[in-house]
Amino acid sequence: MVAVLLMGCATTIPASLARRVSWHVGFRDLYHDPTAYRGQVVALGGIVSQIEFLATNYRVAVREFPLDGSAMHRPAIKPPSGGIFLLRFAIGELPGNVQPGAEITVVGEVLGKGIFWGYGEAEEVPLLAPQHIHVWGASWRPRIQIGLGGSFSP
Repeated sequence: MVAVLLMGCATTIPASLARRVSWHVGFRDLYHDPTAYRGQVVALGGIVSQIEFLATNYRVAVREFPLDGSAMHRPAIKPPSGGIFLLRFAIGELPGNVQPGAEITVVGEVLGKGIFWGYGEAEEVPLLAPQHIHVWGASWRPRIQIGLGGSFSP
């Protein structure tokens, strides 16, 4: 029983990788000037909104939500979102459970800017090369859907 409890408290980011994360770099900083953080390793969370197959890779658009501050590093899905960031996966490296709607925590190296086409307009957003990704299952916290797509998570 103790082992089960300890597993529930474990982090989702491997310790060796967590030591490399620039924890002081927030999404807002990254969003405003991704090229200033090129080469740094960051941890972000969010919900996969779109997956594109390009000639040489997959590009995954993620709607960012801040990490919850716990050792689990789960995204705190509370509107509003901070914006969009992109992940670039080589052919054959996109995990099968990364699908639109999936809640994820990702650790990746900042590559610079990518172009996201949302609402008919091009937007420059942070582009990352993922080094670790955790896809969350159903939340242990109750979530209540309210009317027009809103949600509540105590």
